[in-house]
Amino acid sequence: YNKNEIVHACIRELAVSAATPRYFVAAPSTDGGTVEVDSGLLYDLTSNPNPYNDWYSFIERLVTFLMVAGNAYVLKERAKTGQVSAIYLLRPDRVVIVPGDYGAASFIYDVGGRKYTIEPKDMCHLALPNPAGDVYGLSPLEVLARNVNLDLNMTDFAKVYFQNAGVPSGLLKIKKRLSSQDEATTIRARWRSQFGGVNNFHRIAILDDDAEYQPMSNTPKDMALNDLHNLTESRICAVFGVPPILVGANVGLQRSTFSNYREARLAFHSETLEPLVTRVLR
Repeated sequence: YNKNEIVHACIRELAVSAATPRYFVAAPSTDGGTVEVDSGLLYDLTSNPNPYNDWYSFIERLVTFLMVAGNAYVLKERAKTGQVSAIYLLRPDRVVIVPGDYGAASFIYDVGGRKYTIEPKDMCHLALPNPAGDVYGLSPLEVLARNVNLDLNMTDFAKVYFQNAGVPSGLLKIKKRLSSQDEATTIRARWRSQFGGVNNFHRIAILDDDAEYQPMSNTPKDMALNDLHNLTESRICAVFGVPPILVGANVGLQRSTFSNYREARLAFHSETLEPLVTRVLR
């Protein structure tokens, strides 16, 4: 989330989209329908969950935690009467679940070197489905680990490619015998100073008749990095359920039209956003 722009963009799209709708509390009406409630405990909590967050920022952070960690934890603060007076989001990386016979027996929150035990009745735990786990949810980033790492490695490769030399990892062959290691070091240093780095990337090299340059590694074009980037971007977007065109991914922009964008937005709302908001509401 902190290092990969496509992952960050997908989670931001989910978090902002889930926080944008107007949430309200409804109750049955006398004519068999529903009526909006504008007072009471639930109304207060969905207006201001706690003194530090409004409802928009609360949902935005909740969805971010859920997508990054696969788990979101909401602490219920109670008044002396036992009634819930505020709800707080806890950082998932600081929460440890103590398993019981079924589900959680308790939660331990570790912050500042102190551990607090929280009873299940005072914690709301949202978890993404995890067939291999009893209490913890499965993070999309765990599923995407290899693809995200591949995308980061390609970005690092491009950086190193431009930093190291005009043509990376090559062999400068001198036909005459070098008299010493110092002479080889001098030739290497002269080559790097003239043709290494971004500013000398397209500088023309002129070699003596006793020298030959032989590339020893593939260029980005030979490695088809663009196709590989598109593949990793499409898989990242697929796992998060966000159409690539909505987050400006290259694989989505290649087919970008107003009609495609509108259809992608509708598909995102019906297939990804509505189920996510329903999960939060329940």
